[in-house]
Amino acid sequence: MLTAEQEQAVRTWAQEGASLSEIQTRLAEEFDIHLSYMDTRFLVMDINANIKDKETPAPKQPEPPARAEAPASGVVHDIDAESESGVASEMEAMPMGGAKPVEEGELTIELSRIQKPGFALCGSLVFPDGETAEWGITNDGRIALDPATEGYRPSQEYIRQFQMKLKALIESAY
Repeated sequence: MLTAEQEQAVRTWAQEGASLSEIQTRLAEEFDIHLSYMDTRFLVMDINANIKDKETPAPKQPEPPARAEAPASGVVHDIDAESESGVASEMEAMPMGGAKPVEEGELTIELSRIQKPGFALCGSLVFPDGETAEWGITNDGRIALDPATEGYRPSQEYIRQFQMKLKALIESAY
């Protein structure tokens, strides 16, 4: 089908790193030979042309999303950073909902029906000391807290209780 000169041209293009579609286009432009992509592929195989892989640049690492400054009304922190898992990340502040304080010693947690962007689940909670917070599980599985009181940091025991109640809530809801 091709002359020896045309076959050599295809081999040269392939060695220079031309893709199959580039070879297909050049055949049409330079030799007025119009082939389908599959026919071009068969041609390259038939004449033993070795397609040289182009050097592909290293995959571009996605840049982390820009982090918003936490508003003065609350500090967001990742409770995973305080637990044994050691996963640390700051999350954007979530506005407080309508959680009500309860008596000392009772931790309550609620699942919100409305999900915030970037979160798989979210809701509110009241710690045993009466402090309230919004919580969220990000799409990558991190747990974030936004306490209503600026600078409030729950104790390890409160975090443990929260994680246990959250686990039970998720298991019962799903």
